[in-house]
Amino acid sequence: MVAVDAGEEKELTALYHLAVPQVSGLELICDADAMRMEPELHCSMALFSPNSGIGDVQPSAALLGEAEAHGAMVA
Repeated sequence: MVAVDAGEEKELTALYHLAVPQVSGLELICDADAMRMEPELHCSMALFSPNSGIGDVQPSAALLGEAEAHGAMVA
C-alpha cells in the first residue's frame, strides 16, 4: 500500500499502527526505498509487508471457473 501525499501518509501511518501488532515484519518505508523495490512506483511513503499481502478475488474467481469448467470440484 502506498501514499502519494501528506493526507494519505497520515492515513497510511494510522493503518500501520493498527496492523503492526498482528502482522509480523510490517514496515513503513520512505519513497526512495519503495521505488528501489519497484521502479515504476511513484509514492511518498509505503507500507511494506514481506510476510503478508492483499489479494484481489477476481483472479481467484476466474481460476475457480476455469477449474470447474475442466471438471474440478471445489468444496
